[in-house]
Amino acid sequence: MGYPRLILITFGLILSSFSAFASADEGHSIVPAQEKAIAEKLGVEGPSETTGITSMQILGAIDLEQDFAALAGRSMRIRKVVIAPNGTVGVHQHTARPGVLYMLDGELTEFRNDHDGGQIRKTGDVSFEKNGVIHWWRNDSSSEATALVIDIIADKDS
Repeated sequence: MGYPRLILITFGLILSSFSAFASADEGHSIVPAQEKAIAEKLGVEGPSETTGITSMQILGAIDLEQDFAALAGRSMRIRKVVIAPNGTVGVHQHTARPGVLYMLDGELTEFRNDHDGGQIRKTGDVSFEKNGVIHWWRNDSSSEATALVIDIIADKDS
């Protein structure tokens, strides 16, 4: 085995290890810990863990204080989230973190406290996540589902 090939193999192993670490960490950042804790304290049914997140990418964020002084310490961000078949976003309650989910591709089933049963969200559908909403998501399909998630967060949570 030549020296250049050994370097490429080693570099590939390092990258794949980093990718696995990043993916595992990204699932936890989907649901803020304090929102998960509230839902657990209330005894809301649903998966307690987020699983099957194959990609979570922050596409951008803006400091809202620059345009709205009353929103000091808050930012608006946009994330692209990809969920594998059978993947879930654990149950959580939105508290002072309004958001909008837009389905780019595939479909997800959303379970929430202000609606009976699951709602299937397909490509092009929107879900609004306001203060007090308790919900969770599941990919019941055989394909990955991709969503854009836009939310307003406290800067300490970013």
